[in-house]
Amino acid sequence: NPDLMEAQSGKIIRAHKTLTFQLPKRAFLFPENFDFTGDFKVLPLGLDESFENDKACDLFFYDEYLARNEFVHRTKFGYKNNYGHLRIVAGSKGKMGAAVLSARAAMRSGSGLVTASVPACGLDVLQITLPEAMCDVDASTDVLKDIKYDASFSATAVGPGIGQAPETALMMRRLLKDAEKPIVLDADALNIIADKNLHRDIPANSILTPHVGEFDRLFGKHESSFTRFRTAQEKAVELQIVIVLKGAHTIVALPNGEVYFNSSGNVGMATAGSGDTLTGIIGSFLGQGYKPETAARLGVFIHGLAGDLAADQFGYEGMIAGDIINMLPAAFDLFEGAFPEL
Repeated sequence: NPDLMEAQSGKIIRAHKTLTFQLPKRAFLFPENFDFTGDFKVLPLGLDESFENDKACDLFFYDEYLARNEFVHRTKFGYKNNYGHLRIVAGSKGKMGAAVLSARAAMRSGSGLVTASVPACGLDVLQITLPEAMCDVDASTDVLKDIKYDASFSATAVGPGIGQAPETALMMRRLLKDAEKPIVLDADALNIIADKNLHRDIPANSILTPHVGEFDRLFGKHESSFTRFRTAQEKAVELQIVIVLKGAHTIVALPNGEVYFNSSGNVGMATAGSGDTLTGIIGSFLGQGYKPETAARLGVFIHGLAGDLAADQFGYEGMIAGDIINMLPAAFDLFEGAFPEL
């Protein structure tokens, strides 16, 4: 049943490729059904364009057409302060790469300014590898402990590579309580929230970007992607947050109950640092003034599109997170022209 969002069994055709009409079907978007559908392709059927608006639904397939409509082009007289100042709180000893990747991705996604708040051991790393970013150095050498929320930044992203040291957990509790705007939360920021039960301290409309493991630590163990999807939808409404559940068709669940399934991306993006890259992209969009829900779904799409371009050049096995970042300019260029058949 193509509209059934639960485990299916019985005598079912196992296809390598599925052709479907007008819109993808719900069942195609879950990993448990991949053995039955394989890769799918949507073919236009010529239905009246109004039919999508006439049918009430809280599930959406986010494609290049929706992305184009939400993407805001720069104007001739814009300058760097028009495009946001993003703060990225990231890194710890041995994990400074996460801070570099997220900050570089933010710069490549259009941020006018980026400040990386890092432990003292990360200063030289950031200044050498990414001179375009500024650094705010913690008093601690190896882990973050003293960083305080600062509302003067356009947006704040927290989590890549920060670890879970006790002093970092205390810092996270303080950041969440003091935050005056939605923030982007990823990686160990999510693990600290789960471990210390800080769910109710998350600022409204903040964007959480868990992978499956982080999601289950936050909201309990799930037996299938179907139940995990339902929990994401419910928790986004309950906590009034945006949940980006990463996967082949990344789910963006919104506080109003709507859920968007992403159409871009590929399996080559299952590589270390890919999530840090996404954090930088979403944080960049949030800092540029996009609404949290738009920053999340557009960021996910651009991330996947850059990954598709990287796969075209490097293949699935050879791709690394830095390749995704390097393809971001080409991904943005596509908004000026036609999307290729990747």
